[in-house]
Amino acid sequence: MAMISTLLPPLPHNVKLIITDVDGTLLDSAHKIHPRTSNALRALRQRHPDLPIVIASGKQYHSCRHIRDALDLPLHFPAAHCNGCLVYGGPEGLLVRENGLHPDAVEYIVEKTSRFGTFLFTHSSAILVSGGEGINKKDWCTIAGAYDVGIEDWTGDQDKVRDLLVKVRAGEITVAKITMCADEADLHRSASEMAEMENASSHPFKITRAIPFIFEAIPPHINKSTALLEICDELRIDPSHVLAFGDGDNDVDMFRVAGHSVAMSNAMPAARAAAKHVTVSNDEGGVGAFIEKIWTLT
Repeated sequence: MAMISTLLPPLPHNVKLIITDVDGTLLDSAHKIHPRTSNALRALRQRHPDLPIVIASGKQYHSCRHIRDALDLPLHFPAAHCNGCLVYGGPEGLLVRENGLHPDAVEYIVEKTSRFGTFLFTHSSAILVSGGEGINKKDWCTIAGAYDVGIEDWTGDQDKVRDLLVKVRAGEITVAKITMCADEADLHRSASEMAEMENASSHPFKITRAIPFIFEAIPPHINKSTALLEICDELRIDPSHVLAFGDGDNDVDMFRVAGHSVAMSNAMPAARAAAKHVTVSNDEGGVGAFIEKIWTLT
């Protein structure tokens, strides 16, 4: 399929860093890197080994390690995870910044979202604390396992959940984000509830989405764009020379900062509206198709 974008892609010398979302963008519907994308990125790595390729995902770092391995991304290439709350960098790719929700916000969200499949995410753990009610009661661990590794189910041990919240309150554990999963037939009602909850909380947080049925609560002033700006500052790269790929609401802020933004054709409406370019879908290797266009890899 031909490129959908109405604008010419940037010239190669105007791209100093590539940053890409994962689910719905880099990965296809089967949660695999599309061959066209894999081939293009690996060819680009061979031609320009020092061009940073940055993973920016709502997922945790360890859930994306197989992607880094498949694309041969070195440890010193930075990464942004949990929607920018966790930034990795330096020679060994270590966690260099960790932002999290205020403890009051964590307790408030957990209390208000018992009818959803609710997960708490730290930099190293993903814990299901509520299995949902009614239409939203599902095997969320299995569903979430398609996106994240190492999911833990604590729904049967609420004492353990309460102990976790005590540690969050004491500052011993940082909750980077909370996800609330809803049945697709319940999305309109769920979106209204999320907006009401966000507005009513005395400790601010922001609701965003990377996947339509998963609502994500993150700190109010942290997102993929703040992580991108931090990475650009560290690498001394002007954001105008960044090529960004994404498909979700959580990519919009990143698109506004990057000089060259590309939405997949399967992107959510807000992401498509914010992007300067639109490529073919993730199931057609949209990232690879756009990169081929810039560097004439075919």
